[in-house]
Amino acid sequence: MTAASELKLTAGRAFRLGFQQAVSLWPATVMVFAVRSVQSLADFAVAIAVLPSLLTHPDAPLGAGIGTSITVWIFTQVSAAIFIGGSLRQGAERMRGLPVGGLLSHAAAAAPRSLSYLFWSSVVQVLRFGWSVLAFTAAGLAYLRSLVTGIGGPASAAAIALALTIALPVALLGLIWIEVALVRSVIRDQGYLGSLLEAVTAMRTRLGTLVWLTLLSGGIAWVATSSISGIFSLTGAALSSAWQLTLAQRVSVSVLSAFVVSLFELTRLHAFGALTLDVLAVAPIEPLPVPMAEVVVTALPVGEPPG
Repeated sequence: MTAASELKLTAGRAFRLGFQQAVSLWPATVMVFAVRSVQSLADFAVAIAVLPSLLTHPDAPLGAGIGTSITVWIFTQVSAAIFIGGSLRQGAERMRGLPVGGLLSHAAAAAPRSLSYLFWSSVVQVLRFGWSVLAFTAAGLAYLRSLVTGIGGPASAAAIALALTIALPVALLGLIWIEVALVRSVIRDQGYLGSLLEAVTAMRTRLGTLVWLTLLSGGIAWVATSSISGIFSLTGAALSSAWQLTLAQRVSVSVLSAFVVSLFELTRLHAFGALTLDVLAVAPIEPLPVPMAEVVVTALPVGEPPG
């Protein structure tokens, strides 16, 4: 596959393919949604269990609650990454025109790549976060110094504005980089570090398309989750103000938001997979044209004319 073949796939078609994959390969979507819901429900459960003890005993230790939250978070992150890897392998088989295997077998095969993604993507995100903290700290201290001394005010304000301007694109490009590397690592069954290096070339070739897909999927998910939260808030305020109903609303919003986020996260990753593969000629998830049947009529034997 060449770069020219990748350029055949438009961003809109890649998004449609990604959404079709996320919906049609629903077992993986449901499993990712399930583990994300477990994380949301565990957060509520830990808060409900810890809050009464804090109110009655302010000096009560929080180690058990914090440890439970961290354990559940690690479990859900690992499980979600494994099921996402299995879904990506299934999607690659379908886009290649091959029979699609079971989710569990693909998830097990992709598990090493998914776990490597979790580790190295965490390293990348920690480095990015550390850079952001250092940049904002330096700019903030310079601004405070300028307020005290009255020297260098415009320069320090410009430094803060520059840090804000750079931080958002860096965060977006960092997310795209680690996700494109995950897709390439799983689909091509190669090491994640090598995929990180290849992802730089892929981003240079299709940066606009990758940014558009990320913003579109994230924007739709944000609008949907905000709408869900707003609808539940309006209906809840009209029905009752009891804390039980408020808690039920929060849990419902959290679970539904987890479903929306999982669906469009898989949509984005499958769209990245479509950009990785040359799917224009072998994408059976779209209706293929059916050729016209050629009707052949066998001639009947002609009898001899009557004498």
